[in-house]
Amino acid sequence: MNMKRNLSYTLLGVAGIIMTACGTSRQTTEADLSGEWNVIAVDGSKINIGEGSEQPYIAFDTANGRISGSAGCNRMTGVFDTTATANGHLDMSKIATTRMMCPDMQLEQSILQACGAVSTFKVEKNGDLALCNADGKTVLTLAKREAEVSVKALAGKWTIVEVNGTEVTNTAEEPNTMTFDMTDNSFSCQTNCNTINGSFSGKYIDIRFNPGMMTRMACPDTSVEDGLTKVLPEITFMGQLASGNIGFYNAANDLVLILAR
Repeated sequence: MNMKRNLSYTLLGVAGIIMTACGTSRQTTEADLSGEWNVIAVDGSKINIGEGSEQPYIAFDTANGRISGSAGCNRMTGVFDTTATANGHLDMSKIATTRMMCPDMQLEQSILQACGAVSTFKVEKNGDLALCNADGKTVLTLAKREAEVSVKALAGKWTIVEVNGTEVTNTAEEPNTMTFDMTDNSFSCQTNCNTINGSFSGKYIDIRFNPGMMTRMACPDTSVEDGLTKVLPEITFMGQLASGNIGFYNAANDLVLILAR
């Protein structure tokens, strides 16, 4: 089953830069931005999460200048300038999203529209994060949350569910698995026939694979190992999917690998 998907870019509009970060009284830096945040209000109004929707959130990877998260159903990803955030500025005008139909598209659209207007940020007295437009108005209010996924969470064995858009057939007798060892940052992919070993690197949601040795057994079907050999060197970041599985993306934001615990 070919289900190759990608995140399509939507230009949300470039916001202007102002000299103060929403009128904050202290210097705001990327350290204040780092981590995962639940979206709790849009344009000053608290959000209501409808049935079938999940908690919208935004994650800022300040080490690599990457944005990820969920607008309530569709996944978001993008980049931002870490040199600008050192001065309290933040441009979220270009964000990529998946294109699923969701129960509450109105909430999703309001969040994406607000992201496109963001120009600066500040930390409120209660610890919430305020993202503001060029006029200093708070368009998104975020509350800190526990990290949903990171490279450290990959430790252990996973089932390979999909490679480069093609669903992988797994049976109890012949599962296709990928195992991560955090002691030496190594991985091992065991397919129905061959084994791929190598190393990986990454801290938050950024991850790079360096495939090393692969066995060369002659098999009736080598599609899984062939697919892995192609996509692993292309992967640049990861994220948790709505299903709870882990998705891996290339630099073009194509979803090229899915693993399930």
